[in-house]
Amino acid sequence: MTRALFLLLSLYSALSFAATSEIVAGPSSTDTTYAPTISAGENTNIATYSSSFKWIYTLHSFQVCESGVYTATSTTTSVVNTTFFLNGTFTPSPTFPPTTPISNFIVSDFSGGSTSSFTGINLTAGQPYSVLVAYNQTTPGTYAYTDTLTMNGPGNVIFNGNGSCAATPVPTLSGWAQILMALALVGIAGWQYRRYTA
Repeated sequence: MTRALFLLLSLYSALSFAATSEIVAGPSSTDTTYAPTISAGENTNIATYSSSFKWIYTLHSFQVCESGVYTATSTTTSVVNTTFFLNGTFTPSPTFPPTTPISNFIVSDFSGGSTSSFTGINLTAGQPYSVLVAYNQTTPGTYAYTDTLTMNGPGNVIFNGNGSCAATPVPTLSGWAQILMALALVGIAGWQYRRYTA
């Protein structure tokens, strides 16, 4: 019976501390912005802005509801992207250099394809952050690009001020199924225990 109860508590714990948040958006402007120098792969050594190119971009502000390590993917339609995470607010700039301190940048990823992936970003609850998605397009204009940004971690992510950390995540249908299975195991264990001790 103790094992079944432990299993139930473990499942409930796993369900209540994992969250997935997602936002889908197109370019934030028809203008372009300068961005940091782009390096291949996941990069935490962001030291300079590049004066060579300005990019069409999508920009999101966000905060996390629970401190901890988050993973993320940024997937764009029909275009290569480089995605940057940074502390505070990024101010887009078509003139060089941008006013946002380069030291605000935490990590970037250039995959050479349409999906940038981040294996572990340590984020603090309540701290303002930004995500800059630079599309591989240097000509100002209107483009039908979209970016799907998905973040997984210990808490919800509030994008662009839409939402509240006060909301409690509700388990999914498969999560409820796991809870019910664990309860059934506890019931069976209790029945077995009474049967053999009677």
